[in-house]
Amino acid sequence: AKQTMIALPIGLMLWSFATLDPRAAIKRVVSIAMVGGVVSIVFLSCFDRDAMYFNAVLWPGRFPWKGTFPRNIIFWSGELFAHAWPFFLVLIATRPRFTKPTPNSRAALLCFVALLLAPLAIMSRVKKGGDLNSFTPTLYPLLLACVARLSAVLEKTEVPPQFVRLGLATAMGIATLFTLPNVSRELKLLAKTRPADAEYDYLLKHPGDIYFPWHPLAHLAAEGRPTHHLHTVKERGVAGFPVGREHFESGLPKDSRYVAFPLKRFGPIAVFASSFEQLQAEGLLDADSRPIALNGLRDYECYRLKR
Repeated sequence: AKQTMIALPIGLMLWSFATLDPRAAIKRVVSIAMVGGVVSIVFLSCFDRDAMYFNAVLWPGRFPWKGTFPRNIIFWSGELFAHAWPFFLVLIATRPRFTKPTPNSRAALLCFVALLLAPLAIMSRVKKGGDLNSFTPTLYPLLLACVARLSAVLEKTEVPPQFVRLGLATAMGIATLFTLPNVSRELKLLAKTRPADAEYDYLLKHPGDIYFPWHPLAHLAAEGRPTHHLHTVKERGVAGFPVGREHFESGLPKDSRYVAFPLKRFGPIAVFASSFEQLQAEGLLDADSRPIALNGLRDYECYRLKR
């Protein structure tokens, strides 16, 4: 979201100067700047400015990188290209004769936005904790650009509509055959997982009795106040802003007797250890704590808190 908020307005402004006459481009840039100014004023008036700066700039800016520069940048740039090259092939194969882009060149605009977002996507991937989803701000516009380009090609083609529909159905069928084994496995696993609102339902029945470290929104919805997400507490420490004891305890449900960690479809979540260790460091769990069974939480590992 932060990447898009930064790059998209800049992209629209540059696109305006590339596709419009100077007077029209200036009008569009001024209108974009005015909308951004109004939105900024609203946010700065309604929210804590220091907290916004800390969470949007200072904290992510201090997060360490993976690997050493410049090898890490080169490696993850190559990884982004490895995921993006099929889109490039489609765009190159369907490119029209070179003409100056127009305001209605949807595919070109989307490619331009993807290009602007690529450096930020790579930087997000390089940060410790970054994963493949860091590339989505670039890959989504490329996918939409391919759809826009193919739609334009189909509109101009002289191939009978029934053959176009047959070709699309064939392509979808081939894609389905390749993905069917994974889809089938996922459906079987999803049938065994807990409902999405399991934590909320449990908190309604047992208010203030249990702490779900990975589900602060369930606490907010059921009990009226958010709680700490312990993995985020750990990330603040990694960035050089450790959470103090008073701050830590203020973000836990008062007088809660249990803590519950969710299980993944393939077994316990591996990063439980850091959250477990945080609770131990604050004296809320014994080093030799053993899981206990709680009715209604069969897909959780539950422990008794020391309160």
